[in-house]
Amino acid sequence: MKRGFSFLILSIVIVLSSTAICYPFCYPSEGTMGTELIITGTNFGVKTGKVLIGNTDLKILEWNNENIHAVLVKLINPGIYDVIIQPHAPKGAPQIIEWQAFTIKGPEINSLSRTEGPAYDYVTIQGKFFGTKKGKVYMEGGEDGSLVKKNCKVVSWMMDSETAESEIVFVVPRLVSEIYDVVVDPYGTIPETEEDIFFALEAPKIISAVPNFGSVGDQITIYGRFFGIKKGKVYLSYEADGKKIKKICSVISWTVDSITKESKILFTVPRGLPPGEYDLIVTNSAGMDTYPDIFTIIIRKFSLQDLKRAAHNNQLIDTGNVFLKIEISTDKTGRQTIYLDLISELPIIGFNSCIFFDKNPLAQAEFAYKSDDLWYAMSAYNTAVAEEIAESIPLKKPFENIPYSWLLGAMLNNSQTNLGTIIITIEKKKKKNINNFWFIFEPYAL
Repeated sequence: MKRGFSFLILSIVIVLSSTAICYPFCYPSEGTMGTELIITGTNFGVKTGKVLIGNTDLKILEWNNENIHAVLVKLINPGIYDVIIQPHAPKGAPQIIEWQAFTIKGPEINSLSRTEGPAYDYVTIQGKFFGTKKGKVYMEGGEDGSLVKKNCKVVSWMMDSETAESEIVFVVPRLVSEIYDVVVDPYGTIPETEEDIFFALEAPKIISAVPNFGSVGDQITIYGRFFGIKKGKVYLSYEADGKKIKKICSVISWTVDSITKESKILFTVPRGLPPGEYDLIVTNSAGMDTYPDIFTIIIRKFSLQDLKRAAHNNQLIDTGNVFLKIEISTDKTGRQTIYLDLISELPIIGFNSCIFFDKNPLAQAEFAYKSDDLWYAMSAYNTAVAEEIAESIPLKKPFENIPYSWLLGAMLNNSQTNLGTIIITIEKKKKKNINNFWFIFEPYAL
C-alpha cells in the first residue's frame, strides 16, 4: 500500500473591528494663544481624550466620535507643529498624528486708523494673531540720538478666536515730536511684531487766528491741527531790547473734532501788552508751533497822553477795522481840539465811541462827528441823557457801566477811504492837567 499525505487547507480571514479612523482634518491651520480648533474625522470615541500641538495640551471644549473642539490656552513660540490626537479608548489606542498640521503665528499689524497725530490721541491697530489676552503696545524711536521705548495705554484688545482677526485701541503717550515704530507685544515671551508700521507724533500746527487782532479781554479763536485732547498752553510773544518775551493767555476752551481731528482753541487777550504785532504760540506735550506776526494787539481805550503821543509821532492807531489818524491843536486859552480821521477800506463800517472822565472832571469836553456819508449819529452831554437815548443809537454792543460825557454811534457807507472825522474839544478847569480823560473807539464790520 502506498502511503501518502492529505492536506487540509484552511482560509483564515482576520476581520478588523470597526475602529478604523479616517484621516482627521484640522481647521484653522494657523493661530496663536486663544485660537479655537475644529478637528473632524471618525472614531475618536465618545470619551474625551487629549489633543496636543507639539507638546502642549489644548483645552477640550467638546469631544464626540467625529468632532473635536479645542482651544489653545498656553503660550507656544511661533513655528510649525504636529497636531496629536490621543483617544481615551480603547486602552492603549495609538496616537493619531497630523504631521506639521498647525502653524503658530506671531502678531501681525496690517494697518493703523491714523498714522499721525498728537499725544493722548486714540489709535486703532488692525491685524492678526494678537491673542485673546491683553498684551502690550509701545512706541519706539529715536529721541535726541537715543532709542526711546514708551509703553502705551491699551484701551481695548480683541481677537476673533476662529479667524485670528485682531484689533487694539491704544492711547498715544507723551513723547517729543518724532516718527516712531508701533510695536505689539502680546505676551512678552514671544517675538513682537516686526512690520514697519510707523506713527508720526506731531507737534501742534497753527493754521489761523480769527480775528487776527484784538485788545485786552477780546476772545480769539485759533484753528489748527494736532493740538491734542489735553489742554496745552497759548502765548503771545514779542521782542523787546533784543529779548523774546512771552505772555501766557487764558484758555477758555480747547477742542478737537472726533472725526476730522481739526482743532480749535478759544483764548483771551491778556493785559499788560503794548500795541503791535505778536507771534502766536501753541504748546502741548509733543512740542510747540509758532506763527510769526499773526496777531496784532490794538488799543480801543486811549488816554489823552496816548492820543498826544500818536499825534507827535505821526502814528496811525490800529483799532481793528479802522485806523485813526490824529492831529491836536491848542489855542491861546489852552483849549485843545483833537481831530481823529477814520480810515478804512471796508465797504460798510460801524463804530461805537464815547469819551468819559473816570472821576470828577477837571475839564469840559465837546464831542462831534462830521462826514458826508454819515447814516446816523447821536450824542449826549451826560450819563442820564446818554442812557435815555441809548436804545435809539445803532450800537453793536452798547457800553455798560461807563460814566458818559458824550456818546456817539454811527454806521457809515464807505465810498471813500476816509470815513470822516471825530472832533473832541477839551477845555481845562483851573489850568490843571487832565489825567482822567478817556476816549473809547470800537469799530465793527457790517
